[in-house]
Amino acid sequence: MNKSELNDLKGSIKQCQCPFCRRVGRLIFHGYLRGYIENSSERVVRGRRIFCNNRKRSKGCGRTFSLLFLRFIRGYIIGSKTVSEVIKRLADGVVPAAVAREVLPFFSSGYIYGFMSRLRRRQSFLRSLLLKLCQPNDNKGTDPLLQTLRHLFHVFPGDCTVSDFQSHFQVSFF
Repeated sequence: MNKSELNDLKGSIKQCQCPFCRRVGRLIFHGYLRGYIENSSERVVRGRRIFCNNRKRSKGCGRTFSLLFLRFIRGYIIGSKTVSEVIKRLADGVVPAAVAREVLPFFSSGYIYGFMSRLRRRQSFLRSLLLKLCQPNDNKGTDPLLQTLRHLFHVFPGDCTVSDFQSHFQVSFF
């Protein structure tokens, strides 16, 4: 969700149903999600909190949930554009240590290996969603992770593949 989509949602938030209690007309904006991004020490707005109102006469469930902007990934300080660049270079066959030096110079050298481990754990989920759209275009290589990444770039060839993926499937990339 980008900022313009969030502004469009402001007018229609009352017509949306709560994902927990399924009641319509109870949602209100509750605050901002703030956090850090990549190499900055400045806190930025990463999304919005939504509250299902149960105060006074309102019959909501009282639970909250988050709407994260598309340029961010839940649980990660690096943005979706940087993640897209990392996985593009990994799919092209660049050695992970070289990718870390070029794209992630502000992080430790071991960060890329934790990133790849998390990507391998999420691989079956990603592949099952991608297969709903089209079959993989090539089966070159023996590494299933690289096949999945090539399939991802085949389905979403744009500049920011991860944002396109999150926008299309409405799930977090990780």
